[in-house]
Formats: sequence, C-alpha cells, structure tokens
Amino acid sequence: MLPFDLRFLTSTVLAVSLAVALAASTFGAAEAHGDLERSKPRANAVVTGAPDEVVLYMSEPPDPVFSEIKVFDQDGLRVDEGDTRLSGATSLAVALGPVGSGTYTVTWQVTSVSDAHRTSGSFRFTVSGGGRLFLGTGARVSQDLIDTRPTIANTLRRWGELVGMALVAGGVGTLIFVWRPALSAVSHQTRVRLFRRLRLLTLGGLAVVAVAMGAEVLARVTALTADGPGLSDALRDVVLETQTGTLFLVRAVLAIALGLFWYRFTGAEVIRQWWLYLVTALSLMLLLGRSLGSHAAASEGSLAVVSVGSDFIHLAAASLWVGGLVALLGGLEVIRRTDSEAIGKAVSRFSNLAVLSVGLIALTGLYNAWLEVGSLQAFPRTPYGQMLMIKTGILVPLLGLAAINLLGVRLGLLRYLGHRLTRYVGGLQRGSGHVVKWEICLAVAIFGMTALLANLPLARDAITRSTEASEAPLAMGVAVQTRGLNVVLGVTPNRVGANTFLLELTDALGNAIEAKMAASVRISRLTPDVQDIVVETFVLEARGRGRFSARSDVLSIVGTWVTKVAVAVEGERTLSIDYVFRVADRPQERRFALSSVSDFLTGRRPELPRTGPLVPSGAAAKAGLELLRQTDDSMNRLSSLRECNNINGVVTVLDYMAPDRMRYAVAGGGVSIIDGERQWYSRGDAPWELRARGAAFRFPEFRYADDAVGVRKEGEHRLGGRPHEVVSFYSLRDDADYWLWIDSDNHHISRLLMNVPPSHYMVSIFDGFDGPEGVPAPSGPEDRSVTVPPVPESVPCLSYLP
Repeated sequence: MLPFDLRFLTSTVLAVSLAVALAASTFGAAEAHGDLERSKPRANAVVTGAPDEVVLYMSEPPDPVFSEIKVFDQDGLRVDEGDTRLSGATSLAVALGPVGSGTYTVTWQVTSVSDAHRTSGSFRFTVSGGGRLFLGTGARVSQDLIDTRPTIANTLRRWGELVGMALVAGGVGTLIFVWRPALSAVSHQTRVRLFRRLRLLTLGGLAVVAVAMGAEVLARVTALTADGPGLSDALRDVVLETQTGTLFLVRAVLAIALGLFWYRFTGAEVIRQWWLYLVTALSLMLLLGRSLGSHAAASEGSLAVVSVGSDFIHLAAASLWVGGLVALLGGLEVIRRTDSEAIGKAVSRFSNLAVLSVGLIALTGLYNAWLEVGSLQAFPRTPYGQMLMIKTGILVPLLGLAAINLLGVRLGLLRYLGHRLTRYVGGLQRGSGHVVKWEICLAVAIFGMTALLANLPLARDAITRSTEASEAPLAMGVAVQTRGLNVVLGVTPNRVGANTFLLELTDALGNAIEAKMAASVRISRLTPDVQDIVVETFVLEARGRGRFSARSDVLSIVGTWVTKVAVAVEGERTLSIDYVFRVADRPQERRFALSSVSDFLTGRRPELPRTGPLVPSGAAAKAGLELLRQTDDSMNRLSSLRECNNINGVVTVLDYMAPDRMRYAVAGGGVSIIDGERQWYSRGDAPWELRARGAAFRFPEFRYADDAVGVRKEGEHRLGGRPHEVVSFYSLRDDADYWLWIDSDNHHISRLLMNVPPSHYMVSIFDGFDGPEGVPAPSGPEDRSVTVPPVPESVPCLSYLP
C-alpha cells in the first residue's frame, strides 16, 4: 500500500488531465489553407532534418501539366528540381536538391482537373541544424517535425513519458544515494523486499516510457500511411529515416537493457559497483534521448550544446526529486519501524538529495526561461509564456510543500530520536502525511504543464523585444498631409523568419488618434521574377490609441519586400500607404553573455541592428556594383536634372543646373533659387529675399558605388515603358538603405528610395536629364519675371512605389 490515498491521487490526476487536455485543444486549433489541405513538411514547421521533397495534398485531383511547385531559399534562389509530379490521387510533389539550415518558401499554382480552376498559395518551413550536432544525421533524415501544435493525444503521450522517466530516475537515484548506504544494518530479507519494491517502480516507469515512445512512433506512422505508403513502408520510413525513429531505436535498446538489468540483479544480496555504474549510465542516456528531441535541440550552433545540457540537467533533477520521493515512501513501507537507524539515514540523505535537485531545477529553469521566452513581454502575450506562468504558479506551492517536508524531516532528526523518529515515519506510512500527498500530486500536474509546453512554439519565436513602431530596428515614417496624420510602420527584428509588424498613427502634433480604426497589411516581394512567392494579407490587431500589431513569418527571403498598409478610419475614406524595406538574414549566433540575461531580468530592450551589411550580397553583387559605377558616371556627366522628392510625405520639386544653380518649390507654398553663394527665397506673393550662403552650391555628385555594401540586383521593372534594373544596397556614408531604378539603356536613375529609420523615408523621381530650360536668378526683390512652376497636388513621387 502506498503512503497516500490512491483514490485522491487518481481523482487529482484525472482533474489535471482534463485541464491539460482542454488547454491542448485550445492551443491546437488549426487554420484552413484554402484548397491546400495539408503539406509535407507542414506549413510553418521546424524540420530537424533536411527533407528530400515537398508534397502538397489538395482537396481535388490536380492536373500535373498545368500545376507547379517552387521552393526558394532565403536568397530567393530556387532549390527544387523543377520536376512537379503526381504523388497520389490528390497530391503533388517536387524533389529538392541539397538543402541546409534556414527558412524556405514554397509557392504553388495548381489547376483542378474537375473544373480547370487555378488556385495558388505559399507557405514557409524551417530546417534546423540542432539535431544533427548530436546524431550526425545527414540529408536522408527527412520529414521529422518538432510538433508545435499541441493536441490531447501528443500532450498525454509526453506527460506519460515524463512521469515514467521520473519513476526510473527516482528508483535508480534513491537506490544509489539513499537506500544502499542506509541498509548496512538491516536484515537480508528486508533488503530483498526493498529491492523488489524499487524494481516494481522502475519497471513500471520503463513500461510507461515504452508505451509513450511507441505511441509517438505509431502516430507518425499513421499520419504517413494517410499519404499513400502502406503500413510496412511507413513504419520503415519513420523508424529508419527520421530523427524520431533514430531516437526511438536507441532509447528502446536502452530501456530494454535497463529493464533486463533491474529484473536480473535487484534480487541479489549485494549490489555490485559495476552494476550501479551501468544502470546509472543507461538511465542518464535514456533521459538525454528525451532532451535531444526537445525544443533545446533546435538551437543553432554551439548554443545547442548548452541548451541540450541545461534541458537534460533540468529533466534529470526534476525526475530525481519527484520519482525519488515516490521511491523513498515506497521503501519506507517495507522497513520495520524498529530499524530507526536505517530510516534516519535514508530520510536525511534524501533531504540532501532533494535540496540539490531543487537548486539545479531553479538554476536551469531560469536559463531555459531566458533562452525560450526571450523577454518579459512574452510571458503574458504568448501561449508558451502563459503556460510557463501557470507552471510556475504550480511550482511555487510545490516548493513550499517541499520546504515544509524538509523542515519536518530536519526537526524530526534533531528533536526526535529512536522510537519518536519511527513514530514520525510511521505517520507517513499510515497516510497522515497529507503534505507529501499534495506534493506528489502537484509534481504530476507540473509534468502535465511541461508536456503541453513541449508542443507549443517557443515564446522567443512568437514575440520580439520591441513593442513600439518607432523603437523597432526598422521604422519607417510617412506623413499624410491631406489627413494631418503621421504613420509609422515598424518591423522587428527585421530578420528572415517570424517578425512583428507594428503600426502607429498620430496627428500632426504627435498625439494618439482616438478615432475608431481598422488596419491591414499586404506583403509581397519587390522583384518581379519572384513576386508570386508571397502575397499575403492579414489584419493588424488593435492595441488602442492608434496602435496596431500583428505577428507573421511571411518575411522568409533575404532582400526587398513591399508592404501596402490600409487604414480605415471611421467616417473617412480608407488610407493606403506603401512601404519598401530590406530584410536581413538571421544572425549566426544568439547573443550569449551576462548582458543578455540582465536584459531579460530587467526587461530592457537591447538595440537590434537593422538590415545594413547583414543583407548578403549574393552571386550578383559584383555585377550590381559595376552597374552602380556606370550609373554614377552617367549621372555625373549631366548638365541639368529635375527631381521630385518626397520625404515622409513632404513633396519638393528641385531643378539642378550645372555647375552651381538650383531652384526648388515645396508643396504648400515657398520657392527658392540658389546661385552659387547666393540664395533667394519667396513665399506666396512676397518679394524675393536674398541671403548669403555659408558655402557655394555645387551640382550634385553621385558616388553611390564608393561605399555601397550588401549590393543586390532586385530584377527588372518597366517605368514609362522603358526597361529598368533595380539595385538595392546599404550606404555606409549615410547609414541608409537605398533602392535605385536604373534605366537599362542610358544608366540614368529614374527612381530612388532611401530609408534611414526612423525619421527619414524618402522617394525621388528624376527626369529632365540635360533639359534645355535654365535656372535664372532674380535681379532684385520685385523681379516678377523669374517664376517657379508650382508643385502640383498629385505628382508621381507621392507614391513610394512605381
């Protein structure tokens, strides 16, 4: 009989099971994807091994002749073999070439056989390199996903596995550190009974672990058979060609060996030293296998070693504490109360073991939280953070109960000797240790929360540190003069993968807008030849007072993206604004220093670098840089030039005349003419006002190629019926991202975009190259013969896109 009421424990476990199941079903709702029913790899999945192909499962039979699947890497290069084919009655597949770690974009266009209607769409998946670091798996390890959609089934499987491993670790740990040193004075018969009890607990835990692992493999096999292969083929593919199957085989061998050793040797009179070393090693390897299949194994680079190590220590300490408590109380039942010396030693040694375990749990738990959550804001705003707070809420009273138990043991050892100590332990044996009973039940509940967390996407991938658009690494502001609005779009962290889009609207004075509004964004690629990669529209969530946000992983390719923001203000016409920005690659390593831990604990937001040099140039960098040099030479040979300039919504028309004259007019009134070291001003009908310049004006000098880095050729466009090449780059001199639309024939710049977050977002339209019109200067204040053409209300540079 166990030292607590089994009916109470059963009812508690059932209640917690129901709560976890409801939570799992809440977080596990799947989104529909039109005519694409599902895919392999799954949309937005993290794949721990490189897939050999991409398979789409459609709602109707597709026509393979008029259907195509394309797969692009982060640089926008195709990585598929171009062999789109039928793989089943309603499925299409395309083979992939060798792919490594990174984010990949799948686009598809499918024609239905039944009605010839054509549908299209796109999704992303990520290949993580974490698992290969330990298992040495290669490209043949395929279709093995870290499931980020918790369901009742996979949560209960993981829960059972955690409880089973706790019983295994508790049985081994208490035998080595608690019972074996404490049983030197008891009879042989008592030792045999105790070892049999520990054997029963450990073998029971191994059985639960085996069932959970088998259920996981069975679930994957069942899912694979729905895709076409028979049961035997699916079983072979899962077991032999996935990381889950590899881990299953290794851990199954470990579990069988551990079970055989426990069954064979625990009845012996003396437990041999080599046997202790062996079962300890097997138990630790069994626990390590679980950590290799966890979130920690998906970390990149050297951080994966530390992450897996921390997860392993956390799991081992928790299992040793909880399972050890069950093994301790189970062992106390078979020892006679007269064996007070053995009881005292066992209770004292276990209390020391519990203190060590709790300390390790606390330290590794803090590190894991920093790694997996990333910021204090992520706790209340992500499912992972919310569940982690619930887990912590259960852990606090559990630690309190553990402290009460520990204090009781310490006082019992200090104040009660002989029969009084046995009376204290006897109280536990008779079931009066209600505190211990609650401690075990809460620990089982925590394992349930842990199982649910294992199937949720990490909070660090669901939220970023910046929460205000103007504070984002990439912030683009546009003033809408006709509405008196300032609109700022922020993208953070502005890296390939999951990003947060932040939108802020204020009036001309910077005050928050109180009117009722709705906002949405439409995102696509700038380059025409891959423009069909992603066109995604989603609604931004209102955060109050003119602020909106949304989370999306649509930014899956390095380079230029276009965002069309639509803002509907109650009672007014919908406002539409274009933004163009460059997306960088992910940093190679997550910041790993004490400053990162301090940022997490204090809630500080460290500065994240925006695109700049982090955008890789790619194979066309040399050609792009040469095109920039030709463009600089062509523009510097001009004798006159006209520019329509729009900075954050403020429009100016400028006329340049070599070598030292310029005139400009600002929308809303105001003109100026520069003649060398003199500058004339006029507003409305006011007379000309002459002022001396601090430095003589000179015709603009174009030298973008001198300090351009991260140059990318973004494809060809047509402007005004003429072909143009688009080049993007980062300027070290201006600390700005640039885009140039360059005439393919004469290398003149027809359009220029410049972004210096957060205050300088500019577009310029150039024409009037070597035009005949000059720039005359006024002869005096009342000279009305010199006029400047007014700036029209609607000019091309009002739009940031061609």
